[in-house]
Amino acid sequence: MTKLKAKKAYNKAIALFDEPEASEFAKLRIEARNKRRVTYDCLNAIVDGERVKCNIGRHIGRAADGSMSLVSVLSGRSSSVCQDCKDYCADAEGGIDGNA
Repeated sequence: MTKLKAKKAYNKAIALFDEPEASEFAKLRIEARNKRRVTYDCLNAIVDGERVKCNIGRHIGRAADGSMSLVSVLSGRSSSVCQDCKDYCADAEGGIDGNA
């Protein structure tokens, strides 16, 4: 990836954390959290540009590199891999496993 392409991807990803998008994503995550583990809450999920990867190497998405889109993760989506993962590590605010 060229520097210019990487910078554009970074800027696009950062914009997702601005209002009003950030609040809308938060609402969707809260709803999802009440039903299942969400990838957003796992401390093994790391952001790589516009994608989210598993830090311990699990393939959490359908992309060739095993990643999920950042928008999906921010919206509260979760892969079945995350649902069944023994290494799922929720943060203090995590839903079902974090008792929030």
